Amino acid sequence: MRLSLLLLLILFCQAICAAQTESKCFGSEWLQGERSVNLTLSGSKVAGTFVVESGDAVSAQSYNFSGTRRGNVLTVAFADGKLPDIGPSEIKSLVWMLTKNSKVLRIKVFGKNYATNKYENSFAYFRRKRCEQDKQQ
Repeated sequence: MRLSLLLLLILFCQAICAAQTESKCFGSEWLQGERSVNLTLSGSKVAGTFVVESGDAVSAQSYNFSGTRRGNVLTVAFADGKLPDIGPSEIKSLVWMLTKNSKVLRIKVFGKNYATNKYENSFAYFRRKRCEQDKQQ
């Protein structure tokens, strides 16, 4: 009886651990090309890649990051402290927010507001998209 209870407990724990790892992908079309964020959430940990594609779709730069998740708030740090080159804007905060049932990723940026012709802080919104590994299946 104890052996079967222990076996059941082990199987239950494995199912919970496997269910906690989740991949999410987000994208945003910019004038200079697409920006993508591919991340993996595992409990309170987050890791992923920020991809900057140029308009010619031939060259893409990838920036790896890792960090923590607390609710819908992601706090990230990029490998070697190298922030993505998202010119003409720049990332202003390494605290990102998942909104609308994790369908949108909000990242604070600093760039030109073409309506006011001034530079200011604003938010870039990345919409949820299918991950590349999901497309291959």
